[in-house]
Amino acid sequence: MFNLDELIYDCANTFFCRLIKPNLSFTSVHELTEEEINILIDHFNIKGIILDVDDTLRYNMEEISTVTLKWVDMLASKLKVVVVSNGIDKKVESLLNRRKINYISMALKPFRKNFLKACNMIGLNPKEVAVVGDDLIADIYGGNRNDMFTIWISKKKIIT
Repeated sequence: MFNLDELIYDCANTFFCRLIKPNLSFTSVHELTEEEINILIDHFNIKGIILDVDDTLRYNMEEISTVTLKWVDMLASKLKVVVVSNGIDKKVESLLNRRKINYISMALKPFRKNFLKACNMIGLNPKEVAVVGDDLIADIYGGNRNDMFTIWISKKKIIT
């Protein structure tokens, strides 16, 4: 069945894909395996990571799954992690605090301020930090304009 919202989303992503280039692209954070993380560390000098929440760590405002939490734990065992979201969710904040992961809400991405605040929280310069998110403008453009390594969670493969 024809869905206008999906068509508009696909067209917008195809257009923005030509303008905003991530360093890597996956359809799920789970494709960013431990092996891939090791490559980021060894070959790109990545020491920290900024994660988005909505449509990156969870979908449709559901709770973050157990599988994704295990993935976050694996990530935190290798890199310094900060979650930066344009939204606000006290349950997510509490969940991350229990894991000793910093959380910045209402970040106003793609503005620089909270990307740099996240770097300061983990004591790294932007060139040592990767940004993982689903939004080409908020996450990828925001990371690119701060000279960070960017990883787009596209949810769909887009031909560029």
